[in-house]
Amino acid sequence: MRACVDVQQGKLCELVPVQDGVLLACVASRKPAEAGVESFEIRKQISDYLSRETSRRMTDEWQESLLADGKLKDLMATESAE
Repeated sequence: MRACVDVQQGKLCELVPVQDGVLLACVASRKPAEAGVESFEIRKQISDYLSRETSRRMTDEWQESLLADGKLKDLMATESAE
């Protein structure tokens, strides 16, 4: 969470807007980052996950805007909801 990167131990982070409200976090403890292979691998996994999630959200929003612009209804979403 970028909102907590520079926050000291025991302090609250800034509120982070999320889809259903806001996220509040407190830095319970801090320990120095390890500069090793494990650290790199974890960062890579997080980066890959965020890229996939961002891509998925952008695609969903794009598809919704195409439907809205054309005044169309997504019949596949209706069928799966039933």
